[in-house]
Amino acid sequence: PRNLKPTQSSVSRNGNSDNVSYFTPNHGHEHPWEGSPFTAMPAAFNSASTAHTDEVSGGPALPGGPASRDAGATLDAVGSTRAVEFSSREVLTARVEPHLVAITESRSPECEQFRSLRTRLLQAGERERKRAFVITSAGPGEGKTLTALNLAWLLAQTDGVKALIIDADLRQPCAADYLGIETEFGLSEVLTGQTRFTEAIVKLEPSGLHLLPGGAAREDVAELLSGPRFGRLLDEARKHFDYIIIDAPP
Repeated sequence: PRNLKPTQSSVSRNGNSDNVSYFTPNHGHEHPWEGSPFTAMPAAFNSASTAHTDEVSGGPALPGGPASRDAGATLDAVGSTRAVEFSSREVLTARVEPHLVAITESRSPECEQFRSLRTRLLQAGERERKRAFVITSAGPGEGKTLTALNLAWLLAQTDGVKALIIDADLRQPCAADYLGIETEFGLSEVLTGQTRFTEAIVKLEPSGLHLLPGGAAREDVAELLSGPRFGRLLDEARKHFDYIIIDAPP
C-alpha cells in the first residue's frame, strides 16, 4: 500500500455536530468527503509493510494518562445499554491478511507507527471530544481498510476503551475476509432492516475489538450511507462504544 497521511484541510460546518474526524491520502486534490462535516486531525502515518511474525501484544496507549483512564466513562450511556453481549469470533494469526501488522508483527516499526497514530487519536478524543473517525481514500487499493483495521485493533487494546470498527465500504466489504473470519450479517442487512444493529456485531478475540462487518455487497452505497438509518446507527453505536472507526468507501 502507498504511504498515507491525514489530509491537512479542515472542514467544519455548523460546529461539526457529528463530531467525526476523517483520514484520507493526501494527493493534492480534494476528496469528495471533504464536503461533509468532518474535521481532519493533523497526524502523519505510514501503511503496513509486508513483514510479519506471530507475536501479539497490547497495553495502554497512554499509561496513567487521562485518555487511558477515563475513556470508558466519556459517553453518555446508561449501564444497561453498555451491558449488551455480542457474539464472538477468534482471530487466528495464521489466517489474517499479513499486512495486519497489529496482529502479525506487533513489535515491528510499522506497528509502532500505528501505535503513534492511536495515541494521537486518543489525545484528540480527550481534548476535542471526538469519538468517531472515518478512514477513506481517493481510490481503491490504497490501504484504507488495512489502516482502519490496524488502528482499531490497537485501539481496542487500550485500557478502559471499548472500540468498534464499521466496514462501510459496501461495494467491496472485506474487513471480515482480512481477519479470516466468517459472518452472517453486516451493515448492509442492518441498513435494509433485515437484522438488528446489536445482532450484526461480533467481538474479536483476543483483542476485544468489535466489528460491524459489511455484509452483502451493494451498489446503492451513497443512498444507504447518506440516509437517516445510518445516522441513527451511529447514534446507537455511541451508546455502546467509546471509539468508532469507519472504513468508508473511496
